[in-house]
Amino acid sequence: MGHKLAGIQRIQSILVTLYLLELVGATAVTSLGWAACRILRIESLPSAPLWFAGYLLVYNLDRLYPDPADLVNISIRSRKAGQLRAARITLAFLSAAVLLVWSLLTGRWWLVLALPFAAANPAVLLSACPWSGISTEGSFLR
Repeated sequence: MGHKLAGIQRIQSILVTLYLLELVGATAVTSLGWAACRILRIESLPSAPLWFAGYLLVYNLDRLYPDPADLVNISIRSRKAGQLRAARITLAFLSAAVLLVWSLLTGRWWLVLALPFAAANPAVLLSACPWSGISTEGSFLR
């Protein structure tokens, strides 16, 4: 009985980790993009990896810094933040690599040029870099 419980707890831990790293959300966004492309009768394959990797990059960079609301709303996210930090950083780097490489492989070199400009956008910097010291309290950025 104890062996089965340990196995169940291990599976539960893996599923919680997948949830907290937001692989489920990235899959949902990619599925939504696929459905929209089906409706519009356009090919989704060239863009699907970009949707998936883009979502993971933005989400995991944002989650590197604690959100005080997590203590109340999603306490497990706060409890696991330290354990998942290295995984978040790794996932962010892998996602950025996918964005760059896939853009080049699909002949969209202009996306590679646009990515640094998107990353330098003040709204992105202010929300992803809380150490900047600039407050977004009360603005549309928060």
